[in-house]
Amino acid sequence: MDELAERLDHAADALTAVSRDAASLAAAPSRSGFTAIGASQSIGASQSIGASQSGGASQSIGASQSGGASQSGGAGLSDGAGLPGRVGRALQERWIAVLDARSHEASAAAVRLGEMAGSVRQARRNYAETDEAVERRFTREM
Repeated sequence: MDELAERLDHAADALTAVSRDAASLAAAPSRSGFTAIGASQSIGASQSIGASQSGGASQSIGASQSGGASQSGGAGLSDGAGLPGRVGRALQERWIAVLDARSHEASAAAVRLGEMAGSVRQARRNYAETDEAVERRFTREM
């Protein structure tokens, strides 16, 4: 049970890292607008969680992002007037809102996983206490 609790804690840590790093996936402001994250920048976190080493179900939680867009002169799509500028600004606003929502979801999931790890540890303690109480009872009756 302790191994399961440790794995839940590791998964919670990975989700906390994803939550923290999600904001860095947004396009960075430049002097002329927004530019995409370049191919040289990549952000990611990955954590693998297995139910048991002997062959239980396993699940992989991870996030990875690397941008490959290049822009001439540092001008972003959100620059300029007219329809292309409005579309670019709307896309940028939506992307930031989506990243924020995923960051909050990852944070909430990390909290839930941490609580589950605590519950698993408490269950282990309860089982141990029950086993000790039963052992004492059998010893007294014999």
